[in-house]
Amino acid sequence: MLGDGGPHIFRGTDEATIERIVDVLVEQRNARAVTSGILSVFVVPGVRDLYRDVLIDSLSATSGPLAEAHALEVDGIIRATYIGGTHHGRDSCHLNSFREDELKNATPGEQLLLDVLKCCCERGLTQLDLGIGEMSYKVSWCKPDPLFDSSLPMTALGRLHALLAETKQSVKRSIKANPLLWKTILKLRRLRSHSHG
Repeated sequence: MLGDGGPHIFRGTDEATIERIVDVLVEQRNARAVTSGILSVFVVPGVRDLYRDVLIDSLSATSGPLAEAHALEVDGIIRATYIGGTHHGRDSCHLNSFREDELKNATPGEQLLLDVLKCCCERGLTQLDLGIGEMSYKVSWCKPDPLFDSSLPMTALGRLHALLAETKQSVKRSIKANPLLWKTILKLRRLRSHSHG
């Protein structure tokens, strides 16, 4: 069960609400970065403001919003966020987050995603893109599209670069396919993150 007050799902339909959703998203993503050992995109100056500005500009878009912010709140606390962009009948998730607390196991992020999906259907959108990466919530809602990496090197230096890039991707795939190695990498990331924080 999601809290005593039940879930309240809402969108950023004014500047103050957008600011609130973006602030919580940044806070949640930065907290997740610490536990996962992966740098937050928000360490780059201006990224937060870029998303906020695009969301605010979308409020006055005449052909429909370019981007929207969604949130799920329980007991006055935003537990999950979603920012997606819309183009040619497709909603693409740019960023999402969830609060790692006592309600995490109730999957507020997935509950919010269900509402996002409902909004997409109501608006006549026909595709939902949850981005690259393998996460269990993605296969609950979308059939994965095959991804391909390709390169067409034109010089000897380009061929060397392509070979190195292909080798790196192959090593990454092998590590992620091996549960023991992947678990070790995640632990090392967390240790690295804690040593920098």
